[in-house]
Amino acid sequence: MRKAYVKNNQIALYGIMLREVFIMYIIISVSIIVSAYMIYNQMENMSRIYSCALDGIVVWCTSSMLNLGLLPVIISVFLHMHYDIYMRNVCVIKQKSRTGMWFNEQKLSLIICSVAFTWSMILSFVLAYIMNKGNIYANVSDDLFFTNTYYGIMLSQCTDIQAGQETLIPAINIVWVIIRVWLINMLQLYMVVMAADVIYWLSGKRLFSTIILSAMCMITAIFPKSRRYAYVLGIKVKAYSYYLEVLNINVWLKHIFIMLVIILLTNVVMSFVVKNKDMVM
Repeated sequence: MRKAYVKNNQIALYGIMLREVFIMYIIISVSIIVSAYMIYNQMENMSRIYSCALDGIVVWCTSSMLNLGLLPVIISVFLHMHYDIYMRNVCVIKQKSRTGMWFNEQKLSLIICSVAFTWSMILSFVLAYIMNKGNIYANVSDDLFFTNTYYGIMLSQCTDIQAGQETLIPAINIVWVIIRVWLINMLQLYMVVMAADVIYWLSGKRLFSTIILSAMCMITAIFPKSRRYAYVLGIKVKAYSYYLEVLNINVWLKHIFIMLVIILLTNVVMSFVVKNKDMVM
């Protein structure tokens, strides 16, 4: 009888979670579309940057507004709703240790962040392809290539290539670009969500952790002085940062290493901290 009750409760939890996941990804999709239109309008009217479909993968879906602002807050709110339902289920709680609950939460967060950013890359590429009239790559023969395209700006800032030397422009391996963009920005997204989860476990306040997360994202995205520290974590602060991060292997490895160390140390420290926390917060 008790086993049947536990099983029914777990089935109910899965049903509620699937419904919440569906709603969350609808909201994420709307956020990606809104962000894409805002970025495109900014490039057209203010920055005067000519974009292409590849920018959708490298630039649009990795913008601070989306990857540090909208996506982490949406995912964090969903996770807190899920934890609230999960932790109220006594049958499930009795089967889990505090440390086990923390690591299960991190697994779920990592999976959701992976899927969310993958979807962000796909949708941003499609939107960039449509808005830029089917141009997949930037036109290297254009006179404004080195001043008005993200890839060209990176080359002019970080290499000795000058206008008129298009034959020296290195080719882009689209597969490697996708893999590098996905890995570094997915980890960045997960790290921000994990920070909100740490605040939640330490304070026991869901709303408080969400507010703090939003404030952190806004400060990083708005105030220029904070960006010198943000750059260490792979947050893009200049127009040339987007392509430099994925095409310069040393920069890419540096940011990956820093984020992995932070994630590892945070999980190790929290595995000891959560032992002294109450099950239901």
